Amino acid sequence: MKKFMLFAVICVLALSCKQEGTLTATSDIPSIKFGPEGGTFNPILFTNGSSWTATCDDSAVTFSPTSGSFTTPLHVEVGENTEHFTKAIRIAVVSYLDGNSRTFNFVVTQTCHPFVICDDAWKTIESEGGSVWFTVNSDKGWEVLKTLLDGVETPLTVEPSNYGENNIPVEVKVPANDSDNSRIWEVILASKTAPAVEACRLTILQFP
Repeated sequence: MKKFMLFAVICVLALSCKQEGTLTATSDIPSIKFGPEGGTFNPILFTNGSSWTATCDDSAVTFSPTSGSFTTPLHVEVGENTEHFTKAIRIAVVSYLDGNSRTFNFVVTQTCHPFVICDDAWKTIESEGGSVWFTVNSDKGWEVLKTLLDGVETPLTVEPSNYGENNIPVEVKVPANDSDNSRIWEVILASKTAPAVEACRLTILQFP
């Protein structure tokens, strides 16, 4: 009976040691989403590791501390997203215990500002006029805000004059130049989310 009790105690101790030696790492906030302006959040890292280190390959994200031991609260700051796409940011926390390591990832999804961009904002055309083509990209749609000739608002045919998708070919129809001087035509585009604010400018130099 005593031998059986001793064997049972040894088994319990062995299982207990094995359980303590199993490396774990998790958090109360594994993922979060921000708008383009960014923000802060304060997750708590839960780990039985004797130490851990954290890294992130996005320079717009800072966090503290960058290393520690056992369970630790983190302070994470996500800066403004100036890119023209939604970012999936990964903060990798590697926890260590008895020569083993385990990686836990905080995932931050950050949307971007509405944007309107074109493939080439400067083109040329001969004096007889004609069509000039641009490709416009926008995540929230775009429309023509105004058209200018040498800085003065002047009607100009732009087709289409508004749209809501990416990679849209835009035709600007330029009339003949009857003067002896070069002309600069400009088409100012705005995002549909801010229709009164210039977002992109298409410029055409017309020879005399």
